[in-house]
Amino acid sequence: MLTVEELDAGDICLAKEIDIAQEMNDIELCEKVSACSPELLYKTILNIYNGKLQPHKQSSTPTFTCKFEKQDGLIDWSKDALSIHNKIRGLCSWPCCYT
Repeated sequence: MLTVEELDAGDICLAKEIDIAQEMNDIELCEKVSACSPELLYKTILNIYNGKLQPHKQSSTPTFTCKFEKQDGLIDWSKDALSIHNKIRGLCSWPCCYT
């Protein structure tokens, strides 16, 4: 992504779609993204250098969130099973889920 003064608003240089398995947690997703990042970064730099890069506008409005707090890991047992499952796998590294 090209850097601009606005948050998450720069044009996209290159992107790669990755599959997120139903059981994958945030740690595994981070590892998967980290594994494909060097190749994507190399292609981006090479295409910038060769003048072949055609960045494109982001198609969605940026979203904003706040930093996770420990209390964000509290499980709300009134939620449906899939929501609880996704919360646990999404907050595996921090803040972790608890009851």
